[in-house]
Amino acid sequence: ICLAPVIMTINVLFSGKGIPFAIVFLYLLFAFAGFFILRIFLWNVYGREIIQFHGDKIEYCCDFKLFIANRQGINAKDLRISINEIKVKDERKATIVLNDSSSRVESALEIPESDMQRVVEKIGEIYQLEPTGLFS
Repeated sequence: ICLAPVIMTINVLFSGKGIPFAIVFLYLLFAFAGFFILRIFLWNVYGREIIQFHGDKIEYCCDFKLFIANRQGINAKDLRISINEIKVKDERKATIVLNDSSSRVESALEIPESDMQRVVEKIGEIYQLEPTGLFS
């Protein structure tokens, strides 16, 4: 099925009618599908989320090994932290959400809720957030 555009191109070229728009469309469609499959494969094999703390700024990105996507920044002055609780089978897991006045970053990494609580407390210590102000 992945060779469909190549086979159709060869068929059209041998017929001598030129290259129709449908061939170009097929190449674009299969290129998009191939990129999407490559991205899923790279995320499942090499993917990692990177959250970097730089004083007044927090940077977040997704590393696919061959490229970096979803690069975002948050102002640490207006930082609000919350936890999204997720029930996976019989386990309670959570993701972290970092907010400022204009943007929001939500991690895709699901870790046990007790571990996430320690991560939130550590970030709260670094940025001197009040314990009651950690959750929104």
